[in-house]
Amino acid sequence: MYEGRLSNCICPSIYMYEGRLSNCFCLSIYLDQGRLSNCFCLSIYLDQGRLSNCLCLSIYLDQGRLSNCFCPSIYMYEGRLSNCEFCPSIYLYEGRLSNCFCLSIYLDQGRLSNCFCLSIYLDQGRLSNCFCPSIYMYEGRLSNCFCLSIYLDQGRLSNCFCLSIYLDQGRLSNCFCPSIYMYEGRLSNCFCPSIYMYEGRLSNCFCLSIYMYEGRLSNCEFCPSIYMYEGRLSNCFCLSIYMYEGRLSNCFCPSIYMYEGRLSNCFCLSIYLDQGRLSNCFRPSIYMYEGRLSNCFRPSIYMYEGRLSNCFCPSIYLYEGRLSNCFCPASIYMYEGRLSNCFCPSIYMYEGRLSNANSVHQSTCMNGASLTANSVHQSTCMKGASLTASVYQSTCMNGASLTASVYQSTCMKGASLTASVYQSTCMKGASLTASVHQSTCMKGASLTASVHQSTCMNGASLTANSVHQSTCMKGASLTANSFHQSTCMKGASLTASVYQSTCMKGASLTVSVYQSTCMKGASLTASVYQSTCMKGASLTASVHQSTCMNGASLTANSVHQSTCMKGASLTASVYQSTCMKGASLTASVYQSTCMKGASLTASVYQSTCMKGASLTASVYQSTCMNGASLTASVYQSTWIKGAL
Repeated sequence: MYEGRLSNCICPSIYMYEGRLSNCFCLSIYLDQGRLSNCFCLSIYLDQGRLSNCLCLSIYLDQGRLSNCFCPSIYMYEGRLSNCEFCPSIYLYEGRLSNCFCLSIYLDQGRLSNCFCLSIYLDQGRLSNCFCPSIYMYEGRLSNCFCLSIYLDQGRLSNCFCLSIYLDQGRLSNCFCPSIYMYEGRLSNCFCPSIYMYEGRLSNCFCLSIYMYEGRLSNCEFCPSIYMYEGRLSNCFCLSIYMYEGRLSNCFCPSIYMYEGRLSNCFCLSIYLDQGRLSNCFRPSIYMYEGRLSNCFRPSIYMYEGRLSNCFCPSIYLYEGRLSNCFCPASIYMYEGRLSNCFCPSIYMYEGRLSNANSVHQSTCMNGASLTANSVHQSTCMKGASLTASVYQSTCMNGASLTASVYQSTCMKGASLTASVYQSTCMKGASLTASVHQSTCMKGASLTASVHQSTCMNGASLTANSVHQSTCMKGASLTANSFHQSTCMKGASLTASVYQSTCMKGASLTVSVYQSTCMKGASLTASVYQSTCMKGASLTASVHQSTCMNGASLTANSVHQSTCMKGASLTASVYQSTCMKGASLTASVYQSTCMKGASLTASVYQSTCMKGASLTASVYQSTCMNGASLTASVYQSTWIKGAL
C-alpha cells in the first residue's frame, strides 16, 4: 500500500498503488487507473486504457483491443483476438478457435483443430489432432490424443498417454499410467507413480506416491510419497510422509516426518515434528521444532521461539525477534521489527522500512570454479563450470553464471543467470540455471534444469521449459510449439522443461530434482532419477534411468522413446525427441528445434531469439538479440547487444 512511486523495485504481489507503475515489476492484481507501460503485469487487469507493451497474464476485461499483448488466461473479449495467439485458459469465444493456443477449459461448439487443448473438454465434436491432457468426458474412442488427467473412457486405453486417475475397466497396456490405480489386474510394464492399492507385487514399476504394499519394495527405487511399510526402507527414494519406525538413512525424505529418531543425511522437506535435533537436513516448510534451527533451509511458516539467522525463510513470519540475513520472500509479513537484507516480494503490512530488499539468495564466484553445496542436492563443477541450486544458492564465476530457481541472482564479468521464476542473463561462454534444483556446466557449455531454465553460449543456446513456443533465427534455434517432437542439428543441444537435459563434448547437464555429476566434459541429469553419461555423450531419464556410452546415448523409458545418433543424446521428458549429428534436443512438453549450433525451447509461452542467441520463457515471453539472452521461468527478460 505504498503511496510513493515504485521504482527499481520488484513488486510481485497485490498493488493498490494510485500512481504510475514504472520500472517496476508488478506481479499480481492491478487496480491502477493509469496506463500500464513498461510494466510486467501478471494477474488480474481492470485497466480501462489500452494494454500495450505489457505482459498481461490473467483475466482481461479490457474494452479495447488486445494487441501486442500476451493474453494467456480468461477471455471475455468480444472482438477478434489478433496478435495474441497465446490464449491458454477459459474461452467463451463464439467464433472458431484457430491458430490459437488454447490451454484450459473449452466450451467451443465448433471443431477444435490446430489448437492446443489442455484441460477440460466438453466438445461435442471429434477431438482430433488436438492435445487433450486433462479431464475427458469424451464418449468416443480416445486415439492419437494425449490424455492427461482423469479418464472415464469405457473403451480400451491404448497408445494413449494416460496421466492421472484411471477407472478403466480394461487392461492398461502400452499406456503411461502415473497416478491413482484401482486396477484389479497386474500392473506390468506400466508407469505407475501415484497411489497404489495393488494387491500383488509391485515389480519393474515406477512407484511414485502412496504405498500400502505389504511386501518388500524392491527394484522400485523411486518411492517418494507416503509410506506405511513395516519393513526397512533401504535404497529407496522416500519423498513424502514417513511413519517408519527404523532409522531413515541414505534416504531422500522431503515431506512430513514423524520419525522418533535422529534425521541425518536425509532430505527433510516439509513439516517436522521430530523431537531430536535436525542437523544436516533440508527442512524448508513448517517447523514446530523445540530446539534451535541452524544450518537449515526453512522457507515456510515459522513459530520458532529462537532467533532465525542464516536461514532461508520465505513464507509467513510471526517471529518476535529480528529477521536478519534471512531470505523472506514469499508471503505475508506481520513482523514488528525492521526487515533488512531481506527479499520480501508479496503482501506487506510491515510498519517499518523495507530496505535492501533485493535478490533472494547468495552466490559465490571464484576464479574458474564454483560449487554450490546445498542440503538438498550436491553437484560438482570443474574447469570453469558453474552450478546452481534451484531454490537455494547460485554461483557465478568468470564466464559463467548460475542462479537459483525462485529468485534472482546476478553475476558479472561475462555471465549472468536468473532463476526459474525470474530473470537471468548469460553471456560469453555459458550460463546455467536450475529451476528447482541443481545443474552443472563445464567448459563453456551450459545446461538447464528441470522446469524453467535456459542457457546460452557462444552461438548456441539451451533452454528447458515447459510449454510453449520460441523462435530463433540465424544460428539460433526454433522450438515449434504444440507438444511432441523436437529436432536438433549440428552441435546444438536442448533440454526439456521438467526432466531432460543433454550434455555433449564438454557440456553439462542439470538435475531437475536431485543430484547431478559431470565428468570429463560430460554431464548427467536425472530429473527424477539418476542417469549416467560417459565420453562426451549425455543421457537424461525424464522419469527413469538411461545410460549412454561412447558418444551416443539412448533413453528408453516406459513413457517415451528417444533416439540419439553420433555422439548426441536426446531425451523426451514426456514425449519424443530426435537428435542428429552431435546435437541433442528434448521437448519436455512440446517441440523444439535447433539449427546451426543453437537451440531454443519455451517453457510455457513464446520466446524469440536472433543471431546466435537463445531465449526461454518458462511462463512468459522473452526476447534476445545479438549474442545471448536468457529469461526465467515466470517473467520476462530482454537483452539487446549483450546488455540486460
